[in-house]
Amino acid sequence: MNIIELVPYVEDMEEMLEYYRLKDGQELFVLHPKEAIDICKYEKERRPFVLQARGEIVGFLVLHSGGGVRSFSEYEHAVLVRAFSIDAREQGKGYAKKAISQLPSLVATHFPMANEIVLAVNQKNEPARSLYESVNFKYTGRCIEGRSGLQDVMHFPLTK
Repeated sequence: MNIIELVPYVEDMEEMLEYYRLKDGQELFVLHPKEAIDICKYEKERRPFVLQARGEIVGFLVLHSGGGVRSFSEYEHAVLVRAFSIDAREQGKGYAKKAISQLPSLVATHFPMANEIVLAVNQKNEPARSLYESVNFKYTGRCIEGRSGLQDVMHFPLTK
């Protein structure tokens, strides 16, 4: 069984990201972790996290809070998942589902005021949508324009 852990990104991990690869065509839908981290350096409401297995980085995501989330949710304390990816060499091992399943506890730890997790999935990306639905994310009925077309906004309410 693959044990995974979502942990905050620290600069010491930068060298490990040199070898991180997106699957061909995936760059249309998601930023490479290094690009996402560059944005996080300037937008302090964005916090990068890595998914580790066997002491190696196998995935990445950004949690975004505050004003930048307004177009995705009506809740003041919603947290948006951005730039979620699994390294191309590590896909198909169940890491994505394990990471998404850990989001409620990760968000509760790092964003204690959060009342909802939101994300946007490209309408053409049926495998990702199925993944999110399998861990109880629900379509909100809202669509937004994304990097490569329309995206459906999905959410996971957090109970207090």
